[in-house]
Amino acid sequence: MTSRPPGSTSGYLFGAVYLLEPEYSWSEVERDVNYMAEMGFNLLTLWPVANSWLARDPSEFVFDDTIRFLDLCHSKGMKVLLQLVGQNPSQEFTPDCLLRPDMLLHPLPGSIWANLNHPEVEALALRYFDSCVAALKHHPAVFGWDLFNESNFRSTDPHTIRKYQSWLEQRYGTIENLNRKWLRRFRDFGQIDPSEHRAIYSVWSSLLPPVEIEAFHAENLTAICRSWCEHVKMRDPDHPVIIDGTSAQLLETDLSLRNCDEYEVARTCDIYGGTFYPKSWGRNLGDKPWELFLYYSIPRGAAVKAGKPYFIDELQTHTQSLLTPGSEMLPRELELCIWAAIAAGGNAVQLWRWRPFLRGYQSTGRGLTLLDGTPGPRGEAVGRLVRSLRRIEGELGAVKPAVPDVTVMLGYRSRLFYDAFLRGAPSHHPETIRGWHRAFTALGLEVETGSIEHLDDRDLATPIIVLPALVSLDDGQVAWLENYVRQGGLLIAEARLNALDSWDRARTEGSPGKLLANVFGVIEGDVGPASSFLWDGVPFKAPFLIQHLTANAGTSVLARNAEGHPMVVSNRYGSGQTIYFAAIQGFAWQSEASTTTLALLRSCVDSTRVAHHFVRKPEMTIVRWHEGQNRIVAYIMNFDSADSEVRFAQIPAMASRELISGAPIAGDKITLPPQSVRIVEWTMTS
Repeated sequence: MTSRPPGSTSGYLFGAVYLLEPEYSWSEVERDVNYMAEMGFNLLTLWPVANSWLARDPSEFVFDDTIRFLDLCHSKGMKVLLQLVGQNPSQEFTPDCLLRPDMLLHPLPGSIWANLNHPEVEALALRYFDSCVAALKHHPAVFGWDLFNESNFRSTDPHTIRKYQSWLEQRYGTIENLNRKWLRRFRDFGQIDPSEHRAIYSVWSSLLPPVEIEAFHAENLTAICRSWCEHVKMRDPDHPVIIDGTSAQLLETDLSLRNCDEYEVARTCDIYGGTFYPKSWGRNLGDKPWELFLYYSIPRGAAVKAGKPYFIDELQTHTQSLLTPGSEMLPRELELCIWAAIAAGGNAVQLWRWRPFLRGYQSTGRGLTLLDGTPGPRGEAVGRLVRSLRRIEGELGAVKPAVPDVTVMLGYRSRLFYDAFLRGAPSHHPETIRGWHRAFTALGLEVETGSIEHLDDRDLATPIIVLPALVSLDDGQVAWLENYVRQGGLLIAEARLNALDSWDRARTEGSPGKLLANVFGVIEGDVGPASSFLWDGVPFKAPFLIQHLTANAGTSVLARNAEGHPMVVSNRYGSGQTIYFAAIQGFAWQSEASTTTLALLRSCVDSTRVAHHFVRKPEMTIVRWHEGQNRIVAYIMNFDSADSEVRFAQIPAMASRELISGAPIAGDKITLPPQSVRIVEWTMTS
């Protein structure tokens, strides 16, 4: 928990998304607002902002019910975040009566079906923003503008293709330069057709076409977000503008579905957010709590790197829809996910949503209340949580997430190259990210994600950096990594590191390239299929592929496979250290992180500056560290159905107590009942 962002109300920002529905009587709305205020909510998100059911003409924007809702919230001391663009543009900037077929997305499937690159659609969006801001910005209940919820956009219409061609011209300068890099023979940029970029004859010559079209879609979305933010801020400089991403898109197997470079989008707005559905779309992150924190971590990493507050803009409250067994959010699961969001560094939490859906695909799903709007078991559980939060928010507000012990570096462009080699097949790259995050989280360390494209001094101060299958780096990134190790960092990498430069040229000296070969003390001699190896007698899998490494004199080979090839190599370089795995070892960590394998990983990093964060715990228990002046807080969350015991490697020489209960704590051991949370505070004694 960190300091409150601009425009905030008092206390930790907590609430839910409320949808104004024409079926709700006003007495129901008043009842709902009263319930939320009594539960301790102080921030609500409202959608839709315009009340289409009150309009005399379908193209008209009317705000009477919105203003009435704002009046109600103001009378209860609550602020409201107004969501301008959600997932139904007909209720927002493009009423259906104004749309023509040429103004639609191509191909049509998508949650935003209006083509944002069409000049007339762009004009309609700005018209809508102007109407909303002019009508509502002066209301005292307004917190800010949720400008673009789950920001995403992808189209292959003529307007977008022309933008892409212009983007290529700006990027390459001349068609001759592009032809050389792509091994093609275009006469001008207007001849380039992105529909053939994944064709065999195209990728055979160069991976740049499929990489560049995805890079363009991401940059185009960023440009739209930036333009919209600037437009709204010109008309209302007093309230913050929020944009959120698409639930850690780099963890999806196909980036092209919702291509969003979160680290770039976060730079366009005042507050960056994320949306999270832990028990939806066939997954249950409650069974993999380390992965829940990874999902929270990616948009937070983008927000931190951009210097912006981080909001949980949507967090699932209940079932996905009417016919989705397994997506039910039990009250204890919801409480754990909320505390996890706070522990992960969320400056605010907004639950999706207050009342269940009355219509559409999510009908009967997503809600804290029963269908009639009266409190249900989830609402009661959240009420208890918020009452606890309000009692201790002062203590929690005095600390912030600890500087990470480990940063797992993501590479947007490198990921695009990785996927291009798979030629459109579902990517398994996210599995190595999951694996490394899982392994270090199991050791109790503070693990965050970073961006290889946005390296800075904060990264330089991180004790451990992991490079998960970053097959492509540019020369500036390589130089930064060399300097990081030389100055004392511990750098961990895995197979095929830096095999390509950022323009699709293989490093002729072999992976990991000339400079990093000195840093890691290894160079690739050949490659082989999946293997296995023993490390100090402990068996390890080496999945997917391996490199046949040649180790430099003076390096330490920690493990070899049965054929004698080095599989784990440690090297001293400058004041730092490196560890290189000849396989994409994150795949193995993702499938299994056993006590014996983790002990070997821990032995590699014990000498670094992270020993005080090591804990002994079951994997289903997560520990997150927050620190402040003379104060340390540990969020300890047991997601298991059995009791959990946590032992700390080092106990701070401070007085300690459990914050929620206020009970003192002694010793190095803490026990948690099933599916429970304990928040422990250590404070300096006078």
